[in-house]
Amino acid sequence: FYLQRQGVLPTANAVNVDIGGGTSDLMFFAQSQRLYFNTSFRFAANDIWGGGLDETGAPSGRLDNGFVSNFLTYRSNNPSSHKTGADQTLDAFLDPKRRMSPEDVVSLLFKYDDHFQFTKAIQNQQPALLVVLYLHYASIIYHLVQLIESQEKQGGTTLDLPRFLTFTGRGSQYLNLLGTRGDLVDYTKRLFAAYTTKPVPTNFQILLTDNPKETTANGAVLYQTATDRDQYRGNQTTAYWGNEAEHPVTFTYN
Repeated sequence: FYLQRQGVLPTANAVNVDIGGGTSDLMFFAQSQRLYFNTSFRFAANDIWGGGLDETGAPSGRLDNGFVSNFLTYRSNNPSSHKTGADQTLDAFLDPKRRMSPEDVVSLLFKYDDHFQFTKAIQNQQPALLVVLYLHYASIIYHLVQLIESQEKQGGTTLDLPRFLTFTGRGSQYLNLLGTRGDLVDYTKRLFAAYTTKPVPTNFQILLTDNPKETTANGAVLYQTATDRDQYRGNQTTAYWGNEAEHPVTFTYN
């Protein structure tokens, strides 16, 4: 709802991907067919910024994540003469006694990126780390194509690729590291071409927000005060839970 207020045409197919910490939530709006479906999958920001798994298969919490290690080297080589409260917080996060996770550290680095220059450390000191981000994004697009083609087979309705692709959630912050908006659009078109024979819509666009974590909350606030919100009531959406491929569950948004 919020993203439609930001320029997504109400008559065009659109997909929103909300990349969180542990899961990514994907919502497809097939406006021409009045068809809506969504899914959640355990592939999100923690798979990039986390410390991997330990011997038992649980998150290790180790701080030797390559992105964190790269930043600490960058910080050591480029010491700041201007210490702030953010530096004190970071030092506390890095204290082994506090047992903070690498995800917590990276979240802090992103929050104060202007000060810590976390993204600059990746781009300038170890650009090879960007391959991880490109692969993560490519995997999400691959799953999106899977979902569209699966819904098409089960529903018997031809579905086009989205005209608009939007991203929310704090986990989507890394998309700004993949180049300009035009670079991201071009890369996504190439991925679509590799994954499916469906044509990419004319004027395909990707929309990002300045504060992706706040987008969902902003949408809820706008929805409560919108004069046209009744048209969104009663829309049925098909939910994929990941273990019911043959029998998707349908529910209604109220």
